[in-house]
Amino acid sequence: LPCITAEDVNSQPVVKADVIKFFTTFRNQMPRDLVTNVLPHLARLLQAKSFVVHTYAAAAIERIFMIRDQSDPMQISRAPFIYGTAELNPILETAVVNLFAIVEQHELGVTNEYVAKAIMRVLSKAEPQTIVMAAPTILKKVHAVLQAVCDNPVNPRFIHYLFESLAVLIRSSCKTKPELAQDFESSLMPAFQTVLEKEI
Repeated sequence: LPCITAEDVNSQPVVKADVIKFFTTFRNQMPRDLVTNVLPHLARLLQAKSFVVHTYAAAAIERIFMIRDQSDPMQISRAPFIYGTAELNPILETAVVNLFAIVEQHELGVTNEYVAKAIMRVLSKAEPQTIVMAAPTILKKVHAVLQAVCDNPVNPRFIHYLFESLAVLIRSSCKTKPELAQDFESSLMPAFQTVLEKEI
């Protein structure tokens, strides 16, 4: 897949988008080595200026971490996930930074439900010990996004995944460090009150 491994994330956006879409569509048939090799490039492609490219990259990352073992077709819904923290850890920081950069910097960032869903999935798959170390930084970013959404609530799916991300962040952080609950409460309650007052 030379086009998505190219150093320039903004070159050949149409080709990149098509390749990522093909890869995502047939992700269950892709060899494990190929998927793990492509993951870092998908995380890097989140930096692409093209809305389609970074959206497809976000969706691909989210879908990869939902692939289940299909050795028993009768038990797929209960089968274990194939990719987990071992595959996520090498790209975790890059993925989180780039996903939030999309939301913060792009004109349509606060309406991109695929990016919000990818944030939720990455946080849910990360180890709690890793999340708790980054919790203050992630909380600030989520809080800023929440405020932006309160000012202009456009996409209910984006808002849904934003709150799912918050729930994962709180659960993982407080599981390891319960005293963080007070920090979450003091930081988020004003925004929650705004949500309730505006009936968002």
